Amino acid sequence: MITVAQVTQASDVELLCITFDLFLESVQEAIDEDDIEIKKKHINHCREVLKVLVNNLDMAVPLAQDLFDLYVYVQKLLVSKEGLAEAHRIMARIKDGFEHIPQDKKPSAVENAQNIYAGMTYSGSQLNEIIMENSNRGFMA
Repeated sequence: MITVAQVTQASDVELLCITFDLFLESVQEAIDEDDIEIKKKHINHCREVLKVLVNNLDMAVPLAQDLFDLYVYVQKLLVSKEGLAEAHRIMARIKDGFEHIPQDKKPSAVENAQNIYAGMTYSGSQLNEIIMENSNRGFMA
């Protein structure tokens, strides 16, 4: 499960990896699902995530064309039942590559966000998030 804290405090590369996690989670659920309608729902979610990945490619970078070609191939794999495992494998390898990009301690991609602290507390097995109020929050004009 992805929390608000992970998203608001993530760098650009970490946001990209979170997007890959969404894809991998949905394709794994589609692989494990027996009900055809629910399987289609998970595959459609995978397609939506792929659209986000494609739309965020910077085609001025030479590597972007290779990634685009891989995303198109993965889109074709989502159509066949046998291709789901291959789609999962390819996207996991791409995500692994992004995770190994060295990162300096950059600020999060979301500027001026609230500080959110998440963790387990004495409330049992529920994950609680504590939001620290910030009067200088929101978009800067």
